[in-house]
Amino acid sequence: MPHLETDDVRVEHVRSNDRFAHRILIRCGDRWLPVLESVEGTAANAWPQSPPWQQIVQESVGPNGEDVLLGVGLSGNGHWSIAIDKKHLNGSEDSESQSLFVLHFDIACKISKGADFLGSTWQCCEGWAIATWTPEQVFVRNTSRADSIALQLDANHGVFRYSESPPNGVLVLASSDSPALAKTHRWAFVARRIAN
Repeated sequence: MPHLETDDVRVEHVRSNDRFAHRILIRCGDRWLPVLESVEGTAANAWPQSPPWQQIVQESVGPNGEDVLLGVGLSGNGHWSIAIDKKHLNGSEDSESQSLFVLHFDIACKISKGADFLGSTWQCCEGWAIATWTPEQVFVRNTSRADSIALQLDANHGVFRYSESPPNGVLVLASSDSPALAKTHRWAFVARRIAN
């Protein structure tokens, strides 16, 4: 099962029919808690709710041999690609000297004709809910725990949308450009665990 993790955030992929689905987890003590899981389409969807990753591999890149996940897929007239790596962020709201690693997801789809939809879609796992969201940032909190751990998502490219569909809501990160434009569309975000 292809996965990548920091000390506090993990993404793992699992084969689902003809593609890889994924979920984002955060660490709580010695356990990983699933927070978000991808909403996948099928082979019948030219423009699925999430990119159709048919191949995901782990590679070591760069001078220090850092692990990254690389994926590709095809659907409609689109060619999809993803790179997931660890980014080091300096400073924090609590301390200038504190540093942390986050997971960085960079997704693209090159299309030669207009698409109906281009983006990534997730639903909250059991016990989690979207606490607050803007087009640039999302906080997902645990609804059954007394502590205040949360998953924070920050959009680097693209915009978040949220729908309170049952049972746990649906979160989308989509390209800022109209999917009708024949071009390479991109959306990207970072994921981190926070505790207040």
